Amino acid sequence: MNIDKQLQQNIPFLSQLPGLLPHIGSGYAQAKRKIIIVGESHYLAASLNNKVTREDWYDNILNILEKIRDAKSLGYIHTRGVISDMLTGKFNKAYTIFYNLNREYQDVYETSDHLFKSAVYLNYFQRPAEVTGDSINNNKRDNEVAYDNLIKLSSILKPDIVIFVSSKSFEAFQSEDSKQKLAGFTFDTVPHAASAWWNKKSKNYGTNEDGSLRTGKQKFRAILKSL
Repeated sequence: MNIDKQLQQNIPFLSQLPGLLPHIGSGYAQAKRKIIIVGESHYLAASLNNKVTREDWYDNILNILEKIRDAKSLGYIHTRGVISDMLTGKFNKAYTIFYNLNREYQDVYETSDHLFKSAVYLNYFQRPAEVTGDSINNNKRDNEVAYDNLIKLSSILKPDIVIFVSSKSFEAFQSEDSKQKLAGFTFDTVPHAASAWWNKKSKNYGTNEDGSLRTGKQKFRAILKSL
């Protein structure tokens, strides 16, 4: 059974929402270091701002998909489409997070291979944010669905590490994991690679070998070096 069928069998809503299937790099199965990168959430076209409720998304998804299709917005919730566009060189400022992560990956491992040709990427929350470009207003149900999804994904993909690149996602994950304790994988977090914190020092990111505070970028490099 291929991975997509396994995922859809274990996570039924991915059959209704195949656009939310994680991007799985073509080289992931053979990769020396199996890495899952976890973002925050998709969002929809501005014409749908605040028009798709949490309840409709989880309980009435087929009707909501019609609304999204009519608004020509299905591409907004297509994880693999986003990564494919980025990998084929279609420049988009919104892809800065991927460019920056890949730059450090290639530098640390002294390779021309692209991070996202061997890594997995998904957005943690399995519902789009309410407003285009904004952070999702997540609640208990969002957190539970997202956690369940990641636990099931990891059981199939068996990563060496899961790296969160969204503080909101990581906080939601930690909160849920403290209750359920099902994460059988190593995980860590770095700031969003397109945010100011990527290049800012913070005690939250630990210290370099010389004792200086790390930036978010330096923490990401340290995680990669540890694998």
